[in-house]
Amino acid sequence: MYCPAGPGMVMSSATRDPPASPDPALPGVRVEVVVRTVGKTGVEMEALTGASVALLTVYDMAKALDKSMVLSDISLAAKVGGVRGDYARLDGTTDAP
Repeated sequence: MYCPAGPGMVMSSATRDPPASPDPALPGVRVEVVVRTVGKTGVEMEALTGASVALLTVYDMAKALDKSMVLSDISLAAKVGGVRGDYARLDGTTDAP
């Protein structure tokens, strides 16, 4: 997985677990990426990049079947720690739409 780690940042882990999985509520797949670090910097961009790259990979593998696929709703669901503290979606859920 490509992760644009900033200078001096040490990521503890980056996982995409489970891999892109079919979502019965959608005509598509759902991807969740979790990134952890022990540093004082946030890793939101690494998580968002990981999700984007995973979805682009699905598109690349399935484009022969349907070139009209849409990648959407890539967003930060939650974050814990960091200089600015914790974050959760405004709707109170930690699940992406």
